[in-house]
Parts: sequence; C-alpha cells; structure tokens
Amino acid sequence: MNELAERIEKLLAEARRLSEDSAGMAQRIQSEVVQGVAAEGRVVAYANGFGVVHDVQLDPLAMRELDNMTLGEAIRDAIIAAERASEAVRNEVLDELRVEGRSVREIFEQGPDLSGLEAQINRLRSL
Repeated sequence: MNELAERIEKLLAEARRLSEDSAGMAQRIQSEVVQGVAAEGRVVAYANGFGVVHDVQLDPLAMRELDNMTLGEAIRDAIIAAERASEAVRNEVLDELRVEGRSVREIFEQGPDLSGLEAQINRLRSL
C-alpha cells in the first residue's frame, strides 16, 4: 500500500505543477501581442496570443489609394496574418509545457498515449 500512496502523491504533485505552469502559460499567451501586416505595411492588425484581434490600424494612404474592395481584402489579410502569428505563439508556449516527456501541443494534436494503461490499472488494483 505504501507504493500506491507514493504514486498517488507523485501524481498529485505533478498535477499541481501542471496547474501552476498552465496558468502561467495562459497568462503569457494572453499578454503576447502579435501583428499581421498587409498592403505593403499600410494595414496592420494586432492580436493577442489567443488570436483575439484588438486593433486594426490603417495608414491614411491606404484609405486614399485603395478602393473599398481592395481595402477590405487588405484588412482581412492582415487579420489572417495576425491569427497565424498568434497560432505560432500558442504552439511555442504549448511546446514548452511537458507531461511525461511529451509537449502539451503534441498531446492535443495526437491524443494522450494510453498504451499500457490497462496494465498499470491492473497492477495498482493488485496492491
């Protein structure tokens, strides 16, 4: 029973560490500001690491030189570029958070590795 208690304590400690690390990383992603640029730098969209666009800036020349359709496309392109930049930030941060040697991003993309789980459960039941 002692081995089981040690394993549970180890799992709880790992869960606490992950909780603290993930809260810090979420704050880091939230506070990161990325930009997407279009129309030769005349349209710039700003977003946080989660992809929430919080500002779009238009150079006055863009409003004078571009027709409404082209300006709209430039705004769309800048927002898409900002969203891609925010995805890169998220991936970078999620690569840093690791669970049993695997990055959280890898786990999200491929799913958890459950191989051997049944054997571990049966082993714990026998303790």
